[in-house]
Amino acid sequence: MKSEWKTKITGADDKRIVVRGYALTELIGRLDFGEMFYLLVRGELPEPRVARMVNAMLVSCADHGIITPSVVARYVTASGSPLQAALAAGLLTIGDVYGGAVEQAAVFLRAALAERPGVDAEEIARRVVDDATARHARVPGFGHPLHPNGDPRAERLLALAEELGLERPHVNLARTIERALAKATGRTLPLNADGALGALVVDLGFDSSIARGFMLLARAAGTLAHACEELETGRPWRLPPPAEYELRKDEPYYEGVAPRSLPTDRTT
Repeated sequence: MKSEWKTKITGADDKRIVVRGYALTELIGRLDFGEMFYLLVRGELPEPRVARMVNAMLVSCADHGIITPSVVARYVTASGSPLQAALAAGLLTIGDVYGGAVEQAAVFLRAALAERPGVDAEEIARRVVDDATARHARVPGFGHPLHPNGDPRAERLLALAEELGLERPHVNLARTIERALAKATGRTLPLNADGALGALVVDLGFDSSIARGFMLLARAAGTLAHACEELETGRPWRLPPPAEYELRKDEPYYEGVAPRSLPTDRTT
């Protein structure tokens, strides 16, 4: 009987598993997770600097404290549901308001460049900001309530992109819009992690539809960690912390090890 399901990604029989033409046994121990993700989605292996950037992007959004996905996963775990339910529940909170801004920024930046071929970034940024101001609309990917003076994740990602020579048109436009917003509004609206990730996704050649997938894939790790910690240390059936708890300095929720530096062999 002919199969109705077809894929160019993976195949398996009783002798081997093939991923994009490569035997999976050859990839195990030789590819890191970012390279494997890139291969699955794009169909080819990334060059080393792109692989490093993809891994950095995934690391940057792996967790962000007890916030929407993790607190929901903890609440579901505390209710006695199995681990997979807690993980799924946490990831289902990534929508158009929370986490979806990565995709929105990618779509927005790609359209801004595509709709104005031959126009320089300064002029595009001015038009974008003027249009948003006239409509009283937000420019996706800028400003963050927890990081009003600059999102450290975005700053590190853009510094790495510059270091690796991967600061391409969409990243350049994002930086230019940041300056234009400050000039137009008279206040700081720095590029946030969503905006940086969105710009990098399209600059690296991914379709903007996969941008939210970066957040989902990476945040699965942090959400899983929170659910597992809840299993190990939490009390059953208790309320999640209020949203403002994140910002309370007198009673911080973090009880982990004190700030520390990476070993020197991991800092290059």
